[in-house]
Amino acid sequence: EGSYSLAMGFKLAGAKNVISSLWEIPDKETSEMMTLFYTALFEENLSYYDAFMKAQKTMRNKYPDEPLNWAGFVLIE
Repeated sequence: EGSYSLAMGFKLAGAKNVISSLWEIPDKETSEMMTLFYTALFEENLSYYDAFMKAQKTMRNKYPDEPLNWAGFVLIE
């Protein structure tokens, strides 16, 4: 609930989109997920939602037995 409240605080402050994590995720996988997300967003011109889903799908395919390292990310629009 604490992570969700922090993300909602950003939304209430005017942020249009927030990516948050529901639990602590290792730095390596966080960096990898965010690189995939921003590459899809800015280089492929995907929407926030599509870029997020593409990055998460790539992480899921790369780490199928380690969902704790990628599944905790959420996009709040």
